[in-house]
Amino acid sequence: MKEQLQETKAITIKHGPVLSDYVIVIKPKKKAAQFFGLPISDITTDNIMATIKSYCDDNGLLLYDNMLNYDNNKERKLSRQDFLSAFSDVCIELSSTDIETMDNLLTNYKTQEGKIDFR
Repeated sequence: MKEQLQETKAITIKHGPVLSDYVIVIKPKKKAAQFFGLPISDITTDNIMATIKSYCDDNGLLLYDNMLNYDNNKERKLSRQDFLSAFSDVCIELSSTDIETMDNLLTNYKTQEGKIDFR
């Protein structure tokens, strides 16, 4: 039975006098990290903006409109700080890990000046 359990389940069997002959430890599988409602492995540099837009639409968040408030010269390009402030203004809290992940995923949307093109 021990071998059968080890082959079919994610368990570790430790021998000892605790209960009887065996102590079975079952470890739950980790849930995939989520970012804007999707597993982080599903988000790429090509779909990050669409993912953010979809998340905001699904949750009734007016992020795009808020970004326009920061876009004084109407270029649809924001500094990193203004981009993050727009998220904060619509109550999307981002951890430092989220910000780093988003920075990496937004490389295709950054201009030579380092601004984020949100068109």
